[in-house]
Amino acid sequence: MDQLLERPFDAQLFDRIVDAFYTGSDDTRTKAQQVLTAFGNQPDAWQSVATILDASTSANAKYLGLRILEQFVLVRWYTVPVSTRLEIRNYLVQQVIRHASAGTAAPLVLGKLNVLLVQILKKDWLHHWPEFIPELVAASPTSLALCENNLRLIAMFCQDVFEKEDVIVAKQRKMRARMMDQAPMLLDLCTQVLTSPTVPPSLSRTALATVAKLVPFIDTSAVPTILKHIALWGTKSHAHRHLVVECHAEIIARDELPPAIIPDMANSVLSLLSQAIGPSLDDMDAEDQACVQQGALFLTSVMTKPLEMPVDLKTQCHRAMLAVSGLESEPLWVVCLEYWEKMVTSDAISGDFANDLLRTILAHLDQVDQVDPMASKVLRWAVQANPAWTLGFLEHELQAGLQAQLWDDQVPRVCWAIASLDDDDVRAPPQPWMGPLVDACMRAFQASLSEATAQHILQWASIILGHAPRHIDTHLAFVAALWPFLRDALHSNDPEIKKVACNSLAHLAKAPAMATLDLPGNGGSLLARVGAQLPTILSDWHQTREMEILFASLGCMIRHLAPGQQLAALQQVMAVPNEKMGLVARASSMNDLVMLRTVMHINVSLGTHIGAVFQHQFDAMLPLLLVIYSTISSSSAASASLPPPQARMHVLIKQDCCKILSAYATHYTGVSLANVDIWPQLLWTIMLDFHDQGFASAAPVLTMMAELIKKLKLPWAYPQNAMVTMLIEPTLMAIKQNMSDYPDHRSGFFTLLQAIGEHYFQEMMQWPVQDVALLLDSMLWGARHTLLDIALPSLKTCLTLLQQVRELDDEDMAGDFYQAHYMRLLDGVLQVLKDPDCQNSLHAQSRLLATLLQVVEQGEVYVPVFDPSQVANPLMSNTVYITQYVHDFFMRSFPFLASHQVEVMVRGMFAYSDQMSQFEQDLQDFLVDIRQAEDDEVTQEIKQDELLAEQELFTL
Repeated sequence: MDQLLERPFDAQLFDRIVDAFYTGSDDTRTKAQQVLTAFGNQPDAWQSVATILDASTSANAKYLGLRILEQFVLVRWYTVPVSTRLEIRNYLVQQVIRHASAGTAAPLVLGKLNVLLVQILKKDWLHHWPEFIPELVAASPTSLALCENNLRLIAMFCQDVFEKEDVIVAKQRKMRARMMDQAPMLLDLCTQVLTSPTVPPSLSRTALATVAKLVPFIDTSAVPTILKHIALWGTKSHAHRHLVVECHAEIIARDELPPAIIPDMANSVLSLLSQAIGPSLDDMDAEDQACVQQGALFLTSVMTKPLEMPVDLKTQCHRAMLAVSGLESEPLWVVCLEYWEKMVTSDAISGDFANDLLRTILAHLDQVDQVDPMASKVLRWAVQANPAWTLGFLEHELQAGLQAQLWDDQVPRVCWAIASLDDDDVRAPPQPWMGPLVDACMRAFQASLSEATAQHILQWASIILGHAPRHIDTHLAFVAALWPFLRDALHSNDPEIKKVACNSLAHLAKAPAMATLDLPGNGGSLLARVGAQLPTILSDWHQTREMEILFASLGCMIRHLAPGQQLAALQQVMAVPNEKMGLVARASSMNDLVMLRTVMHINVSLGTHIGAVFQHQFDAMLPLLLVIYSTISSSSAASASLPPPQARMHVLIKQDCCKILSAYATHYTGVSLANVDIWPQLLWTIMLDFHDQGFASAAPVLTMMAELIKKLKLPWAYPQNAMVTMLIEPTLMAIKQNMSDYPDHRSGFFTLLQAIGEHYFQEMMQWPVQDVALLLDSMLWGARHTLLDIALPSLKTCLTLLQQVRELDDEDMAGDFYQAHYMRLLDGVLQVLKDPDCQNSLHAQSRLLATLLQVVEQGEVYVPVFDPSQVANPLMSNTVYITQYVHDFFMRSFPFLASHQVEVMVRGMFAYSDQMSQFEQDLQDFLVDIRQAEDDEVTQEIKQDELLAEQELFTL
């Protein structure tokens, strides 16, 4: 198999390896996968794809070859000359024409060919393939099969470019403008198909699907014509109905539609919807389900239109959506709920309809485990529309459910509905009917409370009280009656019972009264009662999730106490966990590791919910954290062959340590740090572990360090630049291989860089030059990302550092920085500017470049930023050198530009470096001109090749 990696490429061997991958034994498949992966990772593997497509007899082999070429197009397309890109494009065009016209190609191969053309269009349509659509339209009548594939290709292109967010905004705007200019000719092609009586059904369906994708780009004056041509297809064929409704949904989403056509559109969709909808989704095929989905989207969009529809038509819309809402589909219900949320803000509906809507919503509430804000809004509207009936209905439904013991059906639905009616924000005005409703519910629960029903009543009563905390004060006696059942459930050995108990406690803990008011009888508040039971509750240390919920609840209740009472309560609830932590801090056995992780989870959960008093718990456990991290790190280093469960537990415990440190940073109030001598040891241990063995699973370390730096400006016993070699350098080496691997590390990495740049500037000025250089290189690498969450902070951090250097009183220190790093920053931002995929962050790029030029133009840099021994005139000024450097950079990057064009631009950049708006506008215009000039200045040979390719497009 390894012969595949040799040259010349052997297509028959490739076929055999692919066949082995799909049909061989497990060992053979593993070996084949390794060889195929190694082949695909070769930089020039894409050059073998034409051989694969021409010589291979396997559809799977052709598909894998096209995947290799697709990766090349996505990542390295701009690294090859325009002439090479044209050759690739022309070859793929011929392949598409041949496969599509023949009608016998494997759908897998033709589909991937289409995907490849779409990817090339996304990159080259604006400047290297402007005649794609006219040529496609002209060639389509030559073959029905080719026409169908062409329309499918257009639909794919529209979806990939305009419905996703992976195309930069400026480029997408230009593509949209071109599509709006050329969409009419595509629409004419679709119209020809739809008005022809002899076209195959698959072609007419493809034409309708393409019309739906083109609607956003056509003038609204063409809408009546479109509606006329698609109308008959809705009644002609069941298979076309959902596509007609989809076209209506796209049209109604357009702004500035003629109001007169909307009622007719609504009548058409309602008619088609009535034909598609069945008693349940199981009774409907895929086309009818799609029709209902698109119909719901259409009617939801109608609700946003500022027009007065006839009352009877509006009622029909509401009734249709009521029928759709009755279908059991979560995605469909989300759309319906949006419709009802819009409806309740605009329409006054009769009480009878509100009652029907309430019943419909109740049918869906058993699918959720939390209050949905939109459902809550609609339910409150239903109550306000007919309060007496609604409250009586809910009370009756609850009592009936309790009597029949419908714990998995009716009781959950009614309880979630009641919980949704009140706003648990005590600052919001109370609903006048909520108090009586809660009273009625608690009476019904109390009447049904027994040993047999206690678990269920505890669960649902706590949900209602937790979502109506302002009413809990009047039901303390009932909470006291529930306490024995809650206490016993917390002690239960049954995981499900303990889970219900912990969740119930979490709901009750939302009410301040549970911590501040004594329940009737002996024992004090709910917080005091649970705290007294903790030593026995915590006897089972293997239900980690339940322990997290329990201590989150305790943290919430402690936060509700007066500041003077919080510390004593904290010490009471953490006495047992702290004792356990001390016993297992040096854990080595699996049982001890499990217990240790449970204790760590408890601290994470408590620290997240309790507030600033957590600092006292953290100060007490900090020495143990050092012991724990050191022990785990040493054990991992000493035993490279740890059993997988134990190795995994080590990773999780270290991650919990980082989460505890992050929780401390979150609640840090600025008081003096305790255990100042331990902090440096702990941080050094964490960084050393990260550097030596923890990278792959230690992403939380980066985020934690960033949070600590931002909030605490940590004390260090070691130079801060240790972070460069221990954290930054290994992370950069790993994530620099591409723009996507290690997403969690990548996010934490650039967050850490930003924190260092903002909070350690003075210290950075004392770092070795190579450490600062690595830091800047890391930021500039971040600037090259297309994700704004990474690119913008990276550029802003570079700018922040530069601004801080400008403000230095020590001119020698500033001079050292400029001399060592100015050219690195300048070249880095210029490299980003020339990358067409990085234009989304142009504003931040412009600010950084303008500032770099401004400090030179205004004479703020007193030392040469260049090496005098490497230039003809060692005495030249920085302005002269930088002017020539920027000029030469653009000439190298864009050799088709005339020298005088670049000279004018560079002079303007210096002139407007202190006028940010003008600077950015000029720079943007210049980059746009570059992209447009690239086509005008290529050689005559390339232009001739392109012309020939466009003439052959879809005509072979």
